[in-house]
Amino acid sequence: MPFTEQEDGLLANLRSKHNLTWPQIGRRLGRSGDVVRRRYKKIDLDNALMNIAQLYANSEVEDNQSSEPAYDDLVSQWNEWLGRSVQKVKAPKSSSKDSRHVGILSDSHCPYEDRGVLAAFVTDGPYDLAIHGGDLLDWYSVSSFVKRKYVDPRLEIMHGTWVLETMASIATEVEVVSDNHGQRLLKALSRANLPDGLMELLQLFAPELDLFELMAKDLPNVNIADPVEVVEGVHFFGQYGDLVVGHASTTSKLKLRAAENLDGWLREWHKPLGIKPWRVVAQAHTHQLGIAYGSGGHKAYMETGACCTLDAMGYALQGQVGYRPPVPAYTTLTQIRNEAGDWESDFNSIRQVIVY
Repeated sequence: MPFTEQEDGLLANLRSKHNLTWPQIGRRLGRSGDVVRRRYKKIDLDNALMNIAQLYANSEVEDNQSSEPAYDDLVSQWNEWLGRSVQKVKAPKSSSKDSRHVGILSDSHCPYEDRGVLAAFVTDGPYDLAIHGGDLLDWYSVSSFVKRKYVDPRLEIMHGTWVLETMASIATEVEVVSDNHGQRLLKALSRANLPDGLMELLQLFAPELDLFELMAKDLPNVNIADPVEVVEGVHFFGQYGDLVVGHASTTSKLKLRAAENLDGWLREWHKPLGIKPWRVVAQAHTHQLGIAYGSGGHKAYMETGACCTLDAMGYALQGQVGYRPPVPAYTTLTQIRNEAGDWESDFNSIRQVIVY
């Protein structure tokens, strides 16, 4: 049910002035905590875009003229900058209130996405929840590795937006986990070593805007998960019922050790971070695929494969030892709502699909 203007005003007031938690605000509005959190983030983004649009509009009119915020013009400039046309995406409705079909796709490293894997993932839909496990963009254009060729950042963003549009068209909800490759842009900004295309973008939209949020601007069923920063580094993950999908800094060259390491980190940090009990850990980032069961069959540890071509691994082929080629694959499973109303993963439904 859409939010009314009155609800938007109450939501902003409860959060900014009274500093209530999302569950507390949700109870006031009769909605879930996740729903009000996403709405608040969207209001924030809309306000930021409108403020910037107002500045541009005011700078282009004469003193004796009035101007309305050129919000639509700003978004049009974004699409023109990318050289793309907006695709109107209609998300499928949820199939059931008591169970949901979940798909996990990761490491697309756009513009090096493996379209064969993406096509197979689409065929296995529609999904109630589709999760991108991180490294949506490769950010080759701003990496510190020796460049074998020039890649326009527009191409990377355009491909990434296309992948998001594709996922949004086959899933009721889409969640995107943050990732280490996204940090490449921040590192490039800190070095002030920007390609011309990115400099144009930042001059137009201001550096404080989140590019991933802007990429998902026309896709209301897409949510970008926030990174979790702790003393051990930045660990990227999202929790969906008893399923944790991670793109964590914790990794290993041993098979499935990365997923076990992430589980160990979650056990150390779950209380201060407020992580709910989990039974399934799905670790992206390694580009490998596999599953193992622990705790007498009460836990599942997975690595989720990759949706990228070998071009995304160019840095790994420059004399480095220990890298393994990516496994083209994705994962699906079913979650069932238990008596407490929480989503619980059905271990017997877990499928890891290799696409050759």
